[in-house]
Amino acid sequence: TYTIINANATVVPLPPFSEQQRIVDRIESLFAKLDEAKQKAQDALDSFETRKASILHKAFTGELTAQWRKEHDVGMGSWEKLKIGTYAQVKGGKRLPKGHKLVTERTAHPYLRIADFGNGTIDDSDLHYITEDTFSQIKNYIVNKEDVYISIVGSIGKAGVIPESLNGANLTENAARIISSRTLPRYLSSFLSSPEAQDDIQNRIRSATLGKLSLLNIKDIETPIPSVEEQTEIVRILDDLLVKEQQAKKAAEGVLEQIDLIKKSILARAFRGELGTNDPS
Repeated sequence: TYTIINANATVVPLPPFSEQQRIVDRIESLFAKLDEAKQKAQDALDSFETRKASILHKAFTGELTAQWRKEHDVGMGSWEKLKIGTYAQVKGGKRLPKGHKLVTERTAHPYLRIADFGNGTIDDSDLHYITEDTFSQIKNYIVNKEDVYISIVGSIGKAGVIPESLNGANLTENAARIISSRTLPRYLSSFLSSPEAQDDIQNRIRSATLGKLSLLNIKDIETPIPSVEEQTEIVRILDDLLVKEQQAKKAAEGVLEQIDLIKKSILARAFRGELGTNDPS
């Protein structure tokens, strides 16, 4: 039996003391299980970057394709280590001319900023543009589909591939583009995101006077390069593994959101007498 107390217009459901204790015990038991699940989901979320780094490390040390090489009778001796400048062109972007500004109204000329650099490609959800007049002055600084981009100022080292939909877009002066003749675009951009390349980049930044990744430094980065066939296999495996990791990350984030909702639901049901704590006698 519940007694309803009205104190200062606040209605409080008040069951007998013995049931209050059963409700508290039930809530604590359920919350303990939810907290355990929450910790496991948080641990999975926290380890996402570590797992991703491990996958990338294995990709560019040959571990991911060990079975592929065995099946194709290929050894690690087929891999070369070359500086980017020996097999690719590295070109900078271009700042807006003095007095010119970006516009949010869509024009024929997107202008790619560091803020648009997403997870391995361009995030086009908030693109900014330049006018025809501005474009006429910086038209030589465009990107082409499948160019590899990398940020060189601010959030340095964010790399990805220009999608076909942004072929001919202009590139910020805070980034560079790489046009490679020896590597698949996805292979090179993934390598630049690997722990080895990122460590190399950070070391170069620390030794630079302006805290900037110069075009010369990009050209000097050494890349492990297998055959194009093995690069294709590495990209295929990476896509499969990283998609699964991203799905696991989203699932963990969903669990964390649901647990908070479940706790609120438990409390609501507890004070409606719906947790099965009523004493039949």
